[in-house]
Amino acid sequence: MLALSDCPPDISDKLFAGVISQIPANLYWREQRDDAIKAAQLIEARIQNDPKRLLTVAGFYLGIERGDEAARIAQLALTLSPDLADAHQALGLALHISLKLDEAAAEYQRAFALDPKSRGVRGSLADMNRAAGKFAEALALYREQLTVEPKDKSARAGVVLSLFELGKADEAKQDWKQH
Repeated sequence: MLALSDCPPDISDKLFAGVISQIPANLYWREQRDDAIKAAQLIEARIQNDPKRLLTVAGFYLGIERGDEAARIAQLALTLSPDLADAHQALGLALHISLKLDEAAAEYQRAFALDPKSRGVRGSLADMNRAAGKFAEALALYREQLTVEPKDKSARAGVVLSLFELGKADEAKQDWKQH
């Protein structure tokens, strides 16, 4: 904790990514959960003006399924950088974990609009559409993902499930057999 509280905010990316950002998770998974949260808070205080590093702290909270904290930090990152697609994606995931599905879908959509090449965002948006009963929209996104990454098993399964939901069982079966 002393190292974190004395750590200057302008440390190198290598030191931040390889050491500092790993401390909360390492503590958490070693059953030191209160200290892990304190470490994350200390890091957040040191990097509060760096949206990308803030997303690393949000990632810790996502990893321990604390959607409320992850959302708070993603919002802070968005305050600093409103067009940061990764921040919208993190906020979408935080809202998803918190079961705020409509809000999550809206954030995934914002992230996708900012970075349409992002595999993670496309898949999350497709999954949300399928869960919301928007099977045609989900199918289009899954197929788009497969053009970018033909061996994506999650997208392939999404195609098949969407086809079944659209009443296209024969096409779904054929698609599954081909791959």
